[in-house]
Amino acid sequence: MNPGHPFPEAGQASPDLAKENQSLKESLAKAEAELQQLKQKLAQKNAMLDGFSEGLLLMDDKFLECNEAACRIWSCEEKDIIGYFASDFAPDFQPDGTPSFESAQGKVKQALRGDRQRFEWVDTRKDGVIINTEVALNRVRVHGHDYVLATFRDITERKALEAERADMMKFMENQISERTAELVRYNQALSREINQRIEVEKDLERAYQELSQIFETSGEGLVVVDADYTISKANKAFLDLSGRKPEDVMRRTCQNMLPCKHCGNGDCIIDEALSGKDFVSKDIDCLRAGKEEVTCIVTCAAMRNRQGEASSAVANFRDVTEHRRWITMLENSEELHRVILENISDAVFITDDYGEFCFISANVEKIFGLTVEQAQELGNIKRLLPQVPLQDELMDKNEEINNLEMIISSLGAEDRTLNLRIKKVNIQGGTHLITCQDISEKKRMEEEAKREYEQLVQAGKLVSLGILVSGVAHEVNNPNNFILLNSSLLSKVWEDTKPILDEYYEEQGDFLLGNLDYATVREKLPNLFKGINQGAHRIKRIVTGLKDYARQGSRGMNEVLSINQVVQAALTLLANQIKKTTNGFIVNYGMGIPHFLGNFQKVEQVIINVVQNSLDALTDSGQSICVQTNYDKTQRLIRVTVKDQGKGIDPKDLPHIQDPFFTTKRTCGGTGLGLAISSRIIEEHLGFTRISSRKGYGTTVEICFPVRSEAS
Repeated sequence: MNPGHPFPEAGQASPDLAKENQSLKESLAKAEAELQQLKQKLAQKNAMLDGFSEGLLLMDDKFLECNEAACRIWSCEEKDIIGYFASDFAPDFQPDGTPSFESAQGKVKQALRGDRQRFEWVDTRKDGVIINTEVALNRVRVHGHDYVLATFRDITERKALEAERADMMKFMENQISERTAELVRYNQALSREINQRIEVEKDLERAYQELSQIFETSGEGLVVVDADYTISKANKAFLDLSGRKPEDVMRRTCQNMLPCKHCGNGDCIIDEALSGKDFVSKDIDCLRAGKEEVTCIVTCAAMRNRQGEASSAVANFRDVTEHRRWITMLENSEELHRVILENISDAVFITDDYGEFCFISANVEKIFGLTVEQAQELGNIKRLLPQVPLQDELMDKNEEINNLEMIISSLGAEDRTLNLRIKKVNIQGGTHLITCQDISEKKRMEEEAKREYEQLVQAGKLVSLGILVSGVAHEVNNPNNFILLNSSLLSKVWEDTKPILDEYYEEQGDFLLGNLDYATVREKLPNLFKGINQGAHRIKRIVTGLKDYARQGSRGMNEVLSINQVVQAALTLLANQIKKTTNGFIVNYGMGIPHFLGNFQKVEQVIINVVQNSLDALTDSGQSICVQTNYDKTQRLIRVTVKDQGKGIDPKDLPHIQDPFFTTKRTCGGTGLGLAISSRIIEEHLGFTRISSRKGYGTTVEICFPVRSEAS
């Protein structure tokens, strides 16, 4: 070594460096040997871990290591596990409803705190199969850092077996419960049957005693006859019926005690019972002691032994001699009543409380148009007379109702008016006797007389009204003429005075005239005069129209009429009523309508009646009326159409609105003559009327007059 150089020369080695190098080689060899040992131990431990049947996982919040069992349980490879969360191998929620992610994180945190966790968990394998696992979490420390060692195993088969075992246990419990309940029911049924047998024995004892009492106390004759026809038992009623004493009857044959006409001719009722018939009943004439004849209904029943053979018979004798006499009397009486019922004009019914027929007389066809058989098929009186008061307070109190009028519709005939008499009875199973008398002709004659009287009264009223209208028109006309004359004169005076007043106004300024400024008077006064004159002329037209309407017009039918002029005249008379009633009155006068022959006053009366009815039908001023005239060249018809938006006509009233005295406005002063008279006038003009109406939507009336020449 060169003392002046810090490093040894080439080819020369420092003894210390060689020694250190040797030491490093030895350390390296030793470390290599230890590393081999560690690798061997690691291989052994890995083999041991991989040999576990349970899955092993090392984790903090994610998986860090796993063994082959974990891969096998989850059907995946190691790379599919390392770096993933525990919740990645589980459904979103566990069976208890908790989210899998939150639950897994919580259990890992508790294990890291040192709290050993053991629980069951639901996992999802890589192939999507759901499995049940049992998991244990323990904290382990590696190189100073805490980890969680998870041990888990597949318990799906065990859970399935447990579930199957639970189902089997539940099935066995149900079977045991059902069999136990069945045994309890059987024991209860057996107890009930024993109790029932005890009760049956008691009932049989009571029944025997009751039958003995019934036998002895029955009001009908009872005997027990043995197979040799001798009487072994007889009650008091049989002894009374036969007129015998007890010692005379016992052990004697029934033919000797109460012989009947059938004895000895092979038609004995007891023979039939003893020969095998269970029940026989006949009407028999018997001879009691003293040869007195009685009629009995004899009922005989066989009594059989244990072999089912008829060993004896019980015969019941009911004396119906008096009953038969009453039946004969009733039959004669019934025949008498039948003849009477068939020869009176009234229809007679007998019903029960609910109206079901018990009897129908033959006269029902005359009133209702039905045969007795057809009426019987109806079954109930309310099908013929719906309003018949069978269950009425008055009926319950008096038990009779007289003179009850009712209108019915007969089959194929006009409506009829009946006078009903209802009486409570007890006949033929019925409780009510109903007599129906047809008074239709009587009512018609009464209505005809009433109508004729009303026509006379109304005619008198119309005559008086015509005289009154003429008088009132005359009284109104006189002062109205003064108004017409004086208004014209005052208007001229004003026109002559106006220049003077205008000159004074120009010089002196405005001044008062009748408490009004002259400027206002000069502007308004001409219009006032004009309004007075127009009003007076209107009064004159109305009065003239009233006089013409009330005047006894010509009966001739040869006036040349313009339908538009007739309508205008009629509407003039109704102008005030139209103004008060509706805000929508429309008139359309047709053009080119020819004149026709007729009576102006009568046609005007028709128009007034129809329009007035339309006004009366309106329910508020917002509803309208339209009057239209036109001419149909094809049919040569002049038409007047009146259409309103009023309340309309009820369908049941529509066919009768042109009948005399039929009115729906009786309470408002209606007479029922307007449309009847109008219809007659239209027919006199060889015309016709069409009326259509819809309830609640209004009515349309179409009046048609034919165009005819004077020659025709």
